[in-house]
Amino acid sequence: MSSPLRRAVETRSVTALHALSAVPKWAVFLAVLAVVVGGLLLTGLAALLLLGALAVFLGWLAYLAWPALAAGQRVLRLLTVLLVAAAGIARFTA
Repeated sequence: MSSPLRRAVETRSVTALHALSAVPKWAVFLAVLAVVVGGLLLTGLAALLLLGALAVFLGWLAYLAWPALAAGQRVLRLLTVLLVAAAGIARFTA
Protein backbone atom coordinates (compact mmCIF):
# COMPACT_ATOMS: atom_id res chain seq x y z
CA MET A 1 0.00 0.00 0.00
CA SER A 2 1.37 3.41 -0.91
CA SER A 3 1.11 6.57 1.13
CA PRO A 4 -0.78 9.66 0.01
CA LEU A 5 2.55 11.44 -0.44
CA ARG A 6 3.85 8.72 -2.77
CA ARG A 7 0.62 8.75 -4.80
CA ALA A 8 0.80 12.54 -5.10
CA VAL A 9 4.45 12.47 -6.23
CA GLU A 10 3.73 9.69 -8.72
CA THR A 11 0.70 11.54 -10.10
CA ARG A 12 2.60 14.80 -10.50
CA SER A 13 5.59 12.99 -12.03
CA VAL A 14 3.71 11.33 -14.87
CA THR A 15 4.01 14.25 -17.28
CA ALA A 16 7.71 14.78 -16.58
CA LEU A 17 8.44 11.06 -16.91
CA HIS A 18 6.61 10.89 -20.24
CA ALA A 19 8.62 13.85 -21.51
CA LEU A 20 11.85 12.31 -20.23
CA SER A 21 11.08 8.98 -21.87
CA ALA A 22 10.60 10.75 -25.22
CA VAL A 23 14.16 12.11 -25.11
CA PRO A 24 16.83 9.79 -26.54
CA LYS A 25 18.78 7.96 -23.84
CA TRP A 26 22.09 9.26 -25.19
CA ALA A 27 20.85 12.84 -24.82
CA VAL A 28 19.94 12.27 -21.18
CA PHE A 29 23.35 10.69 -20.61
CA LEU A 30 25.15 13.62 -22.24
CA ALA A 31 23.12 16.14 -20.23
CA VAL A 32 23.93 14.39 -16.95
CA LEU A 33 27.58 14.08 -17.97
CA ALA A 34 27.72 17.80 -18.80
CA VAL A 35 26.21 18.71 -15.43
CA VAL A 36 28.66 16.45 -13.57
CA VAL A 37 31.70 17.75 -15.46
CA GLY A 38 30.53 21.34 -15.09
CA GLY A 39 29.85 20.89 -11.40
CA LEU A 40 33.24 19.32 -10.80
CA LEU A 41 35.17 21.91 -12.81
CA LEU A 42 33.44 24.93 -11.29
CA THR A 43 33.57 26.08 -7.70
CA GLY A 44 31.32 28.07 -5.45
CA LEU A 45 27.62 28.59 -5.96
CA ALA A 46 27.61 27.45 -9.60
CA ALA A 47 29.00 24.03 -8.67
CA LEU A 48 26.57 23.72 -5.77
CA LEU A 49 23.60 24.57 -8.00
CA LEU A 50 24.61 22.15 -10.76
CA LEU A 51 25.40 19.21 -8.51
CA GLY A 52 22.52 20.02 -6.16
CA ALA A 53 20.06 19.97 -9.07
CA LEU A 54 21.52 16.65 -10.21
CA ALA A 55 21.22 15.20 -6.69
CA VAL A 56 17.56 16.28 -6.54
CA PHE A 57 16.91 14.76 -9.98
CA LEU A 58 18.57 11.46 -9.05
CA GLY A 59 16.78 11.46 -5.70
CA TRP A 60 13.44 11.96 -7.43
CA LEU A 61 14.11 9.04 -9.78
CA ALA A 62 15.27 6.87 -6.88
CA TYR A 63 12.15 7.74 -4.89
CA LEU A 64 9.91 6.74 -7.77
CA ALA A 65 11.78 3.46 -8.36
CA TRP A 66 12.23 2.60 -4.67
CA PRO A 67 9.39 0.04 -4.28
CA ALA A 68 10.61 -1.98 -7.27
CA LEU A 69 14.26 -2.09 -6.20
CA ALA A 70 16.08 -4.81 -4.31
CA ALA A 71 18.02 -3.89 -1.17
CA GLY A 72 21.37 -3.69 -2.96
CA GLN A 73 19.96 -1.46 -5.68
CA ARG A 74 18.45 0.83 -3.04
CA VAL A 75 21.81 1.19 -1.34
CA LEU A 76 23.53 2.06 -4.63
CA ARG A 77 20.89 4.66 -5.52
CA LEU A 78 21.14 6.23 -2.08
CA LEU A 79 24.95 6.29 -2.20
CA THR A 80 24.86 7.91 -5.63
CA VAL A 81 22.59 10.71 -4.45
CA LEU A 82 24.70 11.26 -1.33
CA LEU A 83 27.95 11.25 -3.33
CA VAL A 84 26.66 13.84 -5.80
CA ALA A 85 25.36 16.02 -2.94
CA ALA A 86 28.67 15.70 -1.08
CA ALA A 87 30.59 16.65 -4.22
CA GLY A 88 28.40 19.73 -4.58
CA ILE A 89 29.07 20.78 -1.00
CA ALA A 90 32.79 20.10 -1.40
CA ARG A 91 33.01 22.18 -4.58
CA PHE A 92 30.99 24.96 -2.92
CA THR A 93 33.45 25.20 -0.05
CA ALA A 94 36.55 24.85 -2.27
